[in-house]
Amino acid sequence: SAVMFEAVHPPLDTWVEVHAYPSTEGLEIQARDITPGVRAAESLRRWARIDELRFRTLVEQTADIVGLLNADGTIRYVSKAVDRVLGYGPEALIGCSVFQFVHPDDRLILLRLIDGNEGHEDDAMPVECRLRHTDGEWCFIELTGNRQLRDPDIAGLVVSARDITWRKQMERELQTREA
Repeated sequence: SAVMFEAVHPPLDTWVEVHAYPSTEGLEIQARDITPGVRAAESLRRWARIDELRFRTLVEQTADIVGLLNADGTIRYVSKAVDRVLGYGPEALIGCSVFQFVHPDDRLILLRLIDGNEGHEDDAMPVECRLRHTDGEWCFIELTGNRQLRDPDIAGLVVSARDITWRKQMERELQTREA
């Protein structure tokens, strides 16, 4: 039976695809230069690694929390910003339900965001809710969720969360002064 393999010739920096076939006279070998295709594939892999590095750097260095939730609210991914904002290490939250950290009065708001009852699949839907900090205090958070359930590579809700506690405190102080 025939055998096919790829090989590199280092002195010439050339890649070949080799096909070897048994014949009545011995072995027939055919070789084809595949160097351009190999170089193009390597270039794509290099750019993919660079793109992934850029993406990870952007997500991990942003002040906002970036997360990925399953359709049931299970946390699949959360960026390092969650430590600064809520005091939790990302690894402590993976696999937990986001509802464990939501103020009881705000659970319906978050459920609507996850269920997407107020928007289409790709709409960004901002909501405000309170999430528990590790110190037990409630932080006001503005969540923007983008449902990507139909995308098999994501299959979840992409969430961006911004701490707005300071803004809420300022609004309360202004209301108190005006009253």
